[in-house]
Amino acid sequence: MHTFELYDPGNRWRHRHPAEKAVLAGGMLALAVALPPGPVSLWILLSMTAAAVAGARVAWQRYLAGMFVPVGFLLVGSLSLLVSVDLPQGHTWPTLTLVYSDSWRVLLRGLAATSCLIFFATTTSVPDLLSLLRRVRCPEFAVELMMLSYRFALGLAQTARGIRLAQRLRLGYGTRATGFRSLALLAGSLLPRSLDRAVRLTRGLEARGYEGHLNVLSPARVLSWSVMGAVLGLQCATVAFWFITAGGGA
Repeated sequence: MHTFELYDPGNRWRHRHPAEKAVLAGGMLALAVALPPGPVSLWILLSMTAAAVAGARVAWQRYLAGMFVPVGFLLVGSLSLLVSVDLPQGHTWPTLTLVYSDSWRVLLRGLAATSCLIFFATTTSVPDLLSLLRRVRCPEFAVELMMLSYRFALGLAQTARGIRLAQRLRLGYGTRATGFRSLALLAGSLLPRSLDRAVRLTRGLEARGYEGHLNVLSPARVLSWSVMGAVLGLQCATVAFWFITAGGGA
């Protein structure tokens, strides 16, 4: 387990069938995108956060770390919608108007959708996800490509961490100038190392008789239909909540 992964290996739902978590996250994500933003978006955000932190017992530090970067992009995007520039006919200078409605609607919808993705990422491991994709008849080459890309990305991040640690031990980030120089050297050394790692990975697979399929140990999970019913009930309650709060319109 690597510290830069979102998946929490100690979460209480790690032994649950991945289809249960996929239906919960995917269904709520579809509702967050399909339903007009408003109180229902806040409902989805709170529900998925509670499911991750209180239900699955995901470490709240890990959950907030996963939400941090997307929330930053959402804030920047909502700020661009907050200000409306208009040049009325006969006026020399443009007029600035604050449009709060569009800004908070985009922010709420984005937060709700992001919470669904972070819930699934923190509660479902990559082997469970790959086994689920195989069961739904996802093309084998796509599953293998995702697995190899995942392992390659982890190896590349680990290499970058090792190089950065070596630079810090040599006082490579003592000043701002040396820090920029060290970052440039780090970025320049990652490309040839990543290409070399990819070549060695290809040769290793060929030497082991790779024929387009990698066997991965994944324990059997039992699908609980009672849990699936509860998930669908929550999603129906979400639709009912939207209908009540929005009056069935907009």
